[in-house]
Amino acid sequence: MKFIIILLATLNLVHATELTQKTATISFQPISIDNLEPRTLATVAFDPLSLDTELTFYETPLASESFNTDHPPSSKYLRLGIYDVINASWASSTTLTSVENFAKGYSPTFLINFDTEGEIIGVSVKGYRIDAGETRDFGPKIRVAQMTKGPRPYLNRPVILKEGKVEEIVPEKSFLQKYWWIILAAMMVLMSAKGDPE
Repeated sequence: MKFIIILLATLNLVHATELTQKTATISFQPISIDNLEPRTLATVAFDPLSLDTELTFYETPLASESFNTDHPPSSKYLRLGIYDVINASWASSTTLTSVENFAKGYSPTFLINFDTEGEIIGVSVKGYRIDAGETRDFGPKIRVAQMTKGPRPYLNRPVILKEGKVEEIVPEKSFLQKYWWIILAAMMVLMSAKGDPE
């Protein structure tokens, strides 16, 4: 009986992990070439709960016919992000990157930014120079960053001076304490004014 319960719990866990697995397509679009649809650069499978990511497909943009050696250097820039084909719009924030990040001798590293719910909000890439003596892993890599809540200010806290003492609250002055000098000046003007001889 216990075996059946453990087996059912394991199957339920496997089924739940399969349901939470999502995929996202990272697309690129050359900047200076007009009317060119974004193309698939990589496909990423990720779990929104644990943020485990895996690169399932990758093709360098240099293999695309959009980038030949006869293109001017101004066309060597790409817009990079998650593109929604159904709505024909970018579903995430986009970044600008150079084709040189994907050149020979460089290993691209994708930085995928997640929000607090586990959805992708942005993708960027940086090419790192390959040192053959240091590593044998030349393929693209993935780094994950998740948005977190920042520090919040503590309001209505007492001010602490450098000596470690708490600042004393100064009591508010009365009307007479605030304006005694105006009352004194007005009395002097009245007393120094000459009265009518009548």
